[in-house]
Amino acid sequence: MRTAKITTRRRVRLTGKRTTYRTRKADLPLGYVLYHGPSAIDGAPIVVVLTGYTAARKAARKAGKTGANAKTGAMLQLYILRSDVLPLVAIAHGLDCSICGGCVHRGRLDKVTGRYRGRTCYVEVGKGATNVYRTYHRGRYVDATGYGPEQLAGIVSEMGVTYGVRFGAYGDPAAIPAATGIVPTLRNAAAFTTGYTHQWRAAFAAHLRGLVMASCDTPEDRAKATSAGWATFTVHAPGADPFAGGDMPCPASKEMGYALTCVDCKGCNGTPGHDFGIIAHGFAGSRYTGRRALPVI
Repeated sequence: MRTAKITTRRRVRLTGKRTTYRTRKADLPLGYVLYHGPSAIDGAPIVVVLTGYTAARKAARKAGKTGANAKTGAMLQLYILRSDVLPLVAIAHGLDCSICGGCVHRGRLDKVTGRYRGRTCYVEVGKGATNVYRTYHRGRYVDATGYGPEQLAGIVSEMGVTYGVRFGAYGDPAAIPAATGIVPTLRNAAAFTTGYTHQWRAAFAAHLRGLVMASCDTPEDRAKATSAGWATFTVHAPGADPFAGGDMPCPASKEMGYALTCVDCKGCNGTPGHDFGIIAHGFAGSRYTGRRALPVI
C-alpha cells in the first residue's frame, strides 16, 4: 500500500513547523568543463574538467580535511584529458603525449607491439581519469567554457566555503593554452593550489613559473629548474636518498609517515624556494629507475 507524499505545505499544516530541506545532491554540479580544444603541447583535442566537489563538500560539512584522496585531502581536482579517446587507450598508443608531454613516467615504446610499456606514473588512470572521461561524454558536467574571469573564479567557492585546487590530478597544466587564463584565475581565487609540470623547459609553459612546481626526475633536472627560477618537486628512484640534494621531504609521503595531507601542507604552490622530494610511489612506482625513457619536449 502506497503512502501519500507529505509536501512541505502539508507538513506545516500537520506539525505547525516548516521543515528545512538540504539541497539535493542532484541539484549540485559534479564539476565543470573549463576548456575543450587543442593542446598547447601538440594541438590534439583535449578537455579540462574541474571536479572533486563531492568530497570537498563532505569535508566542509564535517569541518574536516578528509576526502576521497587520502594523500591530498579534499581538494578540487583539475583533470586534463584527451577528449577523443579513453585514457587507457591513449596511454597504450602514446596519445597521452598531448596531456603529459615528455614525462618519463609515461613509459617507453615497445617497437614490437607498437604500445607503450613500463609506465611508472602513480596515477591509476583506469579509475579516476576514466570515470571523469566517461562522465564528460555523458554530459554530466556544467559547461563553463564561456565563463568570464569572475564567473570562473566563482566556481571554487560555494555556500561560503572556498576550496583548494589541485592542478593536474591527471595531465599536465601546461597542456592548457596560456591564453585561457584558467590556471592563474583559479590560483588567485582558490583557498590554495598545488600543481606540477614536466614541461618547465618549454617556452609554452613559462607562464606557469611561480604557479606550479617543476617536476624533476634527476638532481640535474632540479639544478636546472631552480636556476631558471622554478620551485621543484623531484621524484627519486626506490632506494635512492631523496634528500641528498637538499630537497625537503614531502610530508604526505610514505617515507615521512604520511604526516600531513596536501590540504595541511600547501607547500607545492609554485613559490620559488620550495623544493620537495619523494620516492617514486603508487602501484607502479617500484619500476622507476631514475633514468629517462622519453625525449624531453
